[in-house]
Amino acid sequence: MKESKTYSAKVLEICENGDAIIELPPELCEEMGWGEGTVVNIEYENGEVIISEVNNDDRKKSLDKPA
Repeated sequence: MKESKTYSAKVLEICENGDAIIELPPELCEEMGWGEGTVVNIEYENGEVIISEVNNDDRKKSLDKPA
């Protein structure tokens, strides 16, 4: 089983539509290999926030779905 780690993120802005702009901790980004421009998906499940990178194939599928 994968070890779970806890990080804190700073909320920079809450948008009118309810989305939030957050600053992820540098150590998390470095560990995950994320840099500026990396697109992530954020989910909330069972009291935990799960952040995962969205790869180009997933982004294309999402953009191709009819609204």
